[in-house]
Amino acid sequence: MKRKEKVLTIEEIKERMIQTSQPNWLHAPPWFGILGTPAGTKILPLHDLAEQNIVLLFLLDAADYLLDPVLDAIERISNEYRGLPVRSIIAIEQKYLFLRGTRYFERFRNSKIFGELPVHLDAKGDWFSHFDAKEEPRIVILRQSEELLNLPLLPDPVKVFGEAEAMLHRTLRVEDPGLPLAEAGIIEVTKSIDRKSIPARELLLAGKWIPAGDSMATEDSAAGMSFDFEGSHLRIIAVTHPDARDNARFTIHFNDEPLPQPHYGANTRLGDKGSAIAEINRGSGICEVVGSSLVLKGKITIRFLNAVENPVILYGVRTA
Repeated sequence: MKRKEKVLTIEEIKERMIQTSQPNWLHAPPWFGILGTPAGTKILPLHDLAEQNIVLLFLLDAADYLLDPVLDAIERISNEYRGLPVRSIIAIEQKYLFLRGTRYFERFRNSKIFGELPVHLDAKGDWFSHFDAKEEPRIVILRQSEELLNLPLLPDPVKVFGEAEAMLHRTLRVEDPGLPLAEAGIIEVTKSIDRKSIPARELLLAGKWIPAGDSMATEDSAAGMSFDFEGSHLRIIAVTHPDARDNARFTIHFNDEPLPQPHYGANTRLGDKGSAIAEINRGSGICEVVGSSLVLKGKITIRFLNAVENPVILYGVRTA
């Protein structure tokens, strides 16, 4: 006779979820878990702070320009609601190869607020599925396991931050109707936000490329890509293959001429004979190609110089 499987208590379920999810949390122990039930998935608080606070959860793509303005907004909220039961969490879907290492996170080494934030790396995408954030970044407000608000952050994050803060005020005043709060402020967004995301498979690719899940890979010495560009900032989301010997170098042309120096991004430099050069490495994931004070409109052409020795895994491009 088959032995009947033991039914776990809710506390035993929580303990198992804490143990299995611990490696996917940065700066804090697990705060929440996603639990499958016959009625569907639900969010389960795993930490006293999750039970005791109103939580602002930001679900973001690691390649989003929006991530920096969100950190600014979290810092302001942290300062203005100090002493009140309000906390913030960031969730990042772990869908890029570079998120398996630590080099990507070096971009936040000068951000004090990022180093203090609970960050959940959603390895299986369960959080993003549960909160309907697969296609766009979202903000969710949670009170214990109750979802009070769930909104897309783009295209107007300032408006959405205002709506979220108004909900935060209403929630805080449920238990303390007379709570003195400053009027919900307009959160100024001074940094670039996302204009357009182009997946690798939708770019005009030159040379031989091989589909690899949501990415495209190449080891062709004639590899390149082109696309229509409008914006002031451009980043390429890519890494070199784990077997690459070195960084993958490429040239950048704008309207069939080398990208002019005044429009160089942080990772672009002057090469031979006036060329604009940048490199993709194994771990950082984001290559800042264009960073201009002007809005540019035209065709961007990328040509790889050494992909045969240093194969490239390309996820796409982002404009702002």
